[in-house]
Formats: sequence, C-alpha cells, structure tokens
Amino acid sequence: MKTLSPKKLCLVGLLSILLMLIVFMSFHQDTIKIDYYKSRLLKNHSREPITEYPIGPTSLTGNEEKHDAHVKLKEGPDPKVTEEPSQPLNVGTEKKEPIKKPVKVHVPDEIHPKSQADLWIKLSPSNVIRRVGYLDKRNLNDVRLNIILMQDKRQRPLPTVFVRLHYTDAKEPLCLSTELDHSAIEEGHDNYVLYLVRSPQLTEAQRESLSHVTISTKGDCKDESIPIAIETVFDPKEYKYKFAMCLHKSVRPDLEPKVLLDWVKLNLALGTEFMTIFLQAGAEKIYEVLEPYVKKGVLEVLDWKLEPPLIDSVSYHDGQTGVIAECIWRNINSVKYLGMNDADEFFIPQKHHTLLEMMEELDQPMSKRYGSYLFTNTLMVDNGRLLPIVEKALSSNKCTGLDPMSLPVYFKRGKSCTTYAEKIIMVPNAASTAWPHHLFSYRADKYTKELRVPDSIGRSQHYRPTWDGYFHRCSPSQLSDSLSAGNYFYNVTGCTP
Repeated sequence: MKTLSPKKLCLVGLLSILLMLIVFMSFHQDTIKIDYYKSRLLKNHSREPITEYPIGPTSLTGNEEKHDAHVKLKEGPDPKVTEEPSQPLNVGTEKKEPIKKPVKVHVPDEIHPKSQADLWIKLSPSNVIRRVGYLDKRNLNDVRLNIILMQDKRQRPLPTVFVRLHYTDAKEPLCLSTELDHSAIEEGHDNYVLYLVRSPQLTEAQRESLSHVTISTKGDCKDESIPIAIETVFDPKEYKYKFAMCLHKSVRPDLEPKVLLDWVKLNLALGTEFMTIFLQAGAEKIYEVLEPYVKKGVLEVLDWKLEPPLIDSVSYHDGQTGVIAECIWRNINSVKYLGMNDADEFFIPQKHHTLLEMMEELDQPMSKRYGSYLFTNTLMVDNGRLLPIVEKALSSNKCTGLDPMSLPVYFKRGKSCTTYAEKIIMVPNAASTAWPHHLFSYRADKYTKELRVPDSIGRSQHYRPTWDGYFHRCSPSQLSDSLSAGNYFYNVTGCTP
C-alpha cells in the first residue's frame, strides 16, 4: 500500500477537523431554534404576551405554524402543552380559546357629590336612564331587574330598551328584551315621567354571579351603554330602621337651607331614624348646612340632577315620580315604614308621641297587611301669633337667647283647614312605584293597597308660605297644642321645660 506523505496527511487532518466543525455548527444552530420555539409555546400556554422575537440566524422564516409543528415532532410532547383533557373534545375544538377573565368595572353611586354623567345615561333626546338598577328577589318565583327611566311625555314613541347582563365569572353576557311599566299621572305638571324598565323573569342561572348591566336600543345589544350598577332587594325579616322619611321632590338651590334644617329637626323629634334628600345642581350651601346630620348617620344626601344640559328644559317637579321610585327601592331592605312628604309637610301623631308608635297601632296583624297609609293633608295657616306652648316658654325666661323670628314655621301656625288631598306613609317592601298621594304598583298578592287613617290618630300638616286659592274649599278652625307641632318645641329648640 502506498503511504501518504506527511504534507498530505496534514491536509487530510485539517479537512476532517473542518468537516466536524461544520456538522457541529449545523446541529448547534438547530438546537437553538428548538429551544426558542419550545420556550415560545410555553409562554403561549401561560397566556403571557410575547413582546420580542430572536434576531439574526434564529429568526423565523417561512410558515410559523410549520416550524412549531416540526418542533413538537422533534422534541416530543410537552406535558404542559399537550395535557389530555378530562373530557373528550369534539372534532375541530382541539384549539381552546383562553378563558375570559371577569370584567371589573367601577360604577359610582348617587351619594353627593356626583356629576350628571355619574348619575344618568342619555338613551335618546327624550329619555334618560338612571345608573343604578335593582334585582328584585322579594318573590323568588318571579325575579326581575328594574331600572328607572325618565321619559319626556311630550315625545313619542317610547323607546325600545334591551338590557345586557354581565357576570363576575366567565359566563357569556346575555342580551334580553324589556317592558316599560308606566308609573305617573299624565295630567301632572312634570314633563319627565317615570317608566320602570323591567326585564323578563330571570332564571337562577341568568341571575347568578350578576356583576352589572348595560342597556341598548338594539336587539343584539351591540351599542350597549356604560355600566349600570345593580343592587339586590329581598324580603327582609328584620329592618335597620323602623321609621324613615324621604323628601318626594329633589331640592333646588333656591330653597332656603333653614327650611330643610327645620324639616330634619322636627322629624328627628318625631322619632324618625333616617332621612333621604335628593339635590339638584348648585345646592352646595344646602349640603353644608345638612352635613352634620350626614356625619351623624341620620341623613343621606343624594344627587338627582335631572335638568339641563342632560334634558332640554327644566321639568316642573324635576321628575318627582322618579325620585319617589328611587327612594322606595333604596329602602326596601332596610326600612319598615317610609313617609313621603315635602320640605314644608310633616306627619303629626294625634294620640301618640312618635310616628313609630302611631304606625305600630295601625299595622295590626291580619291576613294581608296594608301596603300604605293615607293621612289627611291639613293646611296650616298663620293666625298672627305663636303657639301657646311657645309663648309660655318664651315668657318664662327659660329660653333666653332664642329669637322668636327665627323659630320654624311650624311653631307659628295654629289654624288649619282640611282638604280632600292625602299624603302617604308606605311599606317599602310592599311597593314598586308611587305618587305622593297613593301607590301605583305594589305586591297585591301579599298586601292590601291602602288604609285611610282617621284624623284622630294622625294627620299630615302642610305649612305652605301662602294658601291663596285654597280656602274656598274649607273653613279654618283652631287646632289645640296637642294636635300640632307644639309638643315637640323643647326637643327641636333644646330649651328646658
């Protein structure tokens, strides 16, 4: 055999080394690709976003899906990626969509101060919807959503409203049609009147894990609104407050703050445990006067703000039936008896000292309790002198420093006449909507609509600044101190008897 020369042997060795280096580099480059693709698959499985790709020789070329499939074949199944499902998959569903995370939204409440955008959604030029709804679970066989809509009664047709239910879990949102429950008096002064937007009866699955809702005017709910908060109401066994009061009209900034302060003080003296007042825009001075009672926990001040620019013009009573409806629904869970009156009106017991004592006598056990109690509206007029009990207290020098001119109007009027009108104390758990004088819709299966209360037990006393045009209906008569607000003089003023 012919022997290679040293030079040729050296050349063969160099060529062999070079060939080995080429094979090594090729294998190493493929290994880098495999490691990168495997890492990318794991990132996709953990739902972390891929924010950058490799540069240079390891960047993807051609079809990315083919490369990924190639990696799986070479590397074998990764248990984190190809784990067997607990149930067999249908054909074509091997690629699962990521589980949807619950949508978390911040929905403001109505507690003052709030903007119109916090409080209302403008559905069309003639109607607006309140940004709070109520899931009514008082009857578990008929659970529905209820949302306050205020409609300009001068405009027709009524809107078609759909509601979309959103959930705290991964459940798909659900779009439903609704019905409108009209709860207002057409001949009333208000242009904006209440319609209660009511969903169909909801199944347990439809209402479980409910987070919030949106509303739409389209059947597919694709033009849905911003979120509407949902509060759940139920059939309470116990109540936080036995007796509460609500002003049945929102307060405008031109109302003298002292009028509301006097309203709060007398209601507290009458035994009222909690009160609710709604404000229009610009009523900051009123809130400042009432804030000490808010801090004490006996009063809540909410913003209503149904006014321009949200609507085209001021409504006569600022949508009074909407205020009443919201006060009912807010108090269903917490209040046993709820009085509705204006800032110059008071329910005055005629044989009891407190309103609760009066209501407990009226609300006797029976097969169907009353849902509301109607009190004669008594018009109180100025007879040119203070109530006798007030005059006696002032003359005794026990109330030094008390200015008679600054006393509330209810200590200055002793004459009255009675009209046909009545004011209402209701059971919130019985009601859905109402007017200041009677219930509109209520739970007829559980409650009798109303009881007319004898004047000998209680009256509504009305202290309007002027009664021009009213006294052709009745003749004034004198009220004794026991039938007027005089019994509460010392409680309100702090004077010592």
